[in-house]
Amino acid sequence: MTIKFRRYFVTDGAVKARVWYSIDNHVSGEPCVTIYAKDYTGELGKLFQGPAYQNDTDLMTDYFDKGRVRFFPGDEWYSTARIVAEMAKEAQVRRIQKLHTKRASTVGLWSS
Repeated sequence: MTIKFRRYFVTDGAVKARVWYSIDNHVSGEPCVTIYAKDYTGELGKLFQGPAYQNDTDLMTDYFDKGRVRFFPGDEWYSTARIVAEMAKEAQVRRIQKLHTKRASTVGLWSS
């Protein structure tokens, strides 16, 4: 199966799951990439079946989890997911810096 990782989604051509990424957030401190689903559709679970996919939804306590996939070094998709996750993080940092620059330039307009 060919899975393509993109900044805002993961797909195999037939199934498309909207996602967001997190890097190195495991309690063990081990390097990892965590991919979180943005929707309750279960599409991420269709792409990654097995122990990598987790969904902690508990209907008895009304706790709903969208699902996630976590890859560690040595896993099949780790290196590809890591590259895309780092690119997404860099893009987010650039957006935040641009926003701060824009806000800083408008502060002078209102302080007179």
